[in-house]
Amino acid sequence: MANTTKARQSKLVKLCIAAEETLGDYQTLVSGTPTIPVTALPVPSKRGTQIIGREATLDGFQGAMVGVPGSWGWNISATAELQYGGTGEQFPYFVLMLLASGHEMTTDADTPGIGQNTLTFFPSTKVLADFDAGEANPAPTAVSLSVIENHNQTADTVIRMRGCTGTTSFSFTANEVANITTAFNGLVQNDELLDSTDVDAALFGTFSTERPLIVKDITLSITDAVSGSETFYGLQNLDFNTSFEVPDYLDPTELNGFGISPPILNGAPTVSFSIMDTEDIDQYLADTLKAGTLFALNITLTDGTPITPNTFTLNLPKCQYTGYTRGDTNGLASFAIDANVVREPGDGFLYSIEYVYTES
Repeated sequence: MANTTKARQSKLVKLCIAAEETLGDYQTLVSGTPTIPVTALPVPSKRGTQIIGREATLDGFQGAMVGVPGSWGWNISATAELQYGGTGEQFPYFVLMLLASGHEMTTDADTPGIGQNTLTFFPSTKVLADFDAGEANPAPTAVSLSVIENHNQTADTVIRMRGCTGTTSFSFTANEVANITTAFNGLVQNDELLDSTDVDAALFGTFSTERPLIVKDITLSITDAVSGSETFYGLQNLDFNTSFEVPDYLDPTELNGFGISPPILNGAPTVSFSIMDTEDIDQYLADTLKAGTLFALNITLTDGTPITPNTFTLNLPKCQYTGYTRGDTNGLASFAIDANVVREPGDGFLYSIEYVYTES
């Protein structure tokens, strides 16, 4: 008799995210838990020593002795569309990705509500804190992640991660959907690697049906040091990495050996982009790279709503070239440029991210 078991489909997977009201405690899945619109299957990988080998132990016999369990945790990197996802009291999912990657947030109202709302993010030195949905200016926090594999909506598989923090990067291409990526370090929930007992995936996770944000403007602003005049150049693409680190925090008192990894910004956030070669841009690059000249970058996204579009803006006020190479873009001469986001001595401001949306 042929095997009638239904094959499991890789498409039928959801990655849900929830900010933790108590740091390190798994935030239970509910129907309204946001689902991240990931663009690739986010298969978690195990972190830690896992099974500790004892091959080197000398006892007069050949071969290896039985290993013993060591530390266990999760790594998961999720790349998703940037799209509008806030409804009522619920923040968009990417807000949680930013809060979990070392950013704090300010709002123009106590909570999201009817009318236009502005959320502003910037790198934070505050310690991780419990999340309060009613807090207007939440500090960085940790999130719970749940990978739900829909098998038959009776005994589906859930992989639960708690105490997740990470580092976030963005990828922008003109006239294309913007992408956000967060690479998380997480803890094992309830000392189990997965749960496939009586879980109905259809009951959990709300997926945004709104439009994704489209990259409509990437502007390089150059200010002449003598005249003060500004010159603007349009860019075709740009990648921005916040450059936070989430080092393993070893905690022997935890059952699986790890505590929550704190997001730390030790170095400079980085940007890379391409610009067409013209008769003035090559001389400019040669002069400014040697002189260490600063420049500004601004990236604006819109979801295309006709009257009151939702916008997402990345402001990088001080960037410094670290190098460039000559390249080719579909037959046109171009430069591939790398730069760091920097600050003046004594100035703590690096960059800001602003999200403006209208809630009806």
